[in-house]
Amino acid sequence: MLVLVCGLPGTGKSETSKFLAKKLNGIHLNTDIIRKEIFKDAEIETVLKSKEPLKYNLEKTFNKLKKIPTKYQKLIWKQKEMVYEKLFGKLKNFLKENKNVVIDGTFYKKDLRDKIYKIANSANTEVYLIQCICSVNIVKKRLEERGFNSISNANKIEIYNKIKRIYETPEKDGKPLFIYHTEKQKIIEKNAHGKHKDLILNSLKEFVYMVKNNQISFATN
Repeated sequence: MLVLVCGLPGTGKSETSKFLAKKLNGIHLNTDIIRKEIFKDAEIETVLKSKEPLKYNLEKTFNKLKKIPTKYQKLIWKQKEMVYEKLFGKLKNFLKENKNVVIDGTFYKKDLRDKIYKIANSANTEVYLIQCICSVNIVKKRLEERGFNSISNANKIEIYNKIKRIYETPEKDGKPLFIYHTEKQKIIEKNAHGKHKDLILNSLKEFVYMVKNNQISFATN
């Protein structure tokens, strides 16, 4: 099976996904980790002088600035596309091996999710969606607390606002969907069906229980 965990930055996708991957004995694919695999770390001065800035992890580099220059904002979005393409390749290979896979990323556009659905369909694999949500105030607290310690440590608030403006909800994708409110610890089923529905729902409920009992935590609860 394939579980796609999507939502805006700071809504708790990675924590949720890591738990589900372990629970489902599956592979965890994370866009932030893939970004680190593809791009090199560098100081701002190195990037500004480089004729090939795309080879550097621009999100991480420009975290040190209050404002990301427009030129590099565009390159950061280009790098996002590169990360997704790498992720799609990994996904194809794992599904060919009949592995359970849990992917987490913003997947803010339906066409990105459609590519995932197409890959899963080719592998005759069921797809389940989990959309993580929470209030803007909680998102800001989580992103600010991550500071320079997160794998993906860019000027997240700025990126969050941009993604929020163009985010396309998966509620009309026609796939089994669980909306997980990571602040209120509530799960809402939307069009939930499939032979693994109960397994995923019960796994999410177990995760909620552990969060409520402080056995697992987000950056800020």
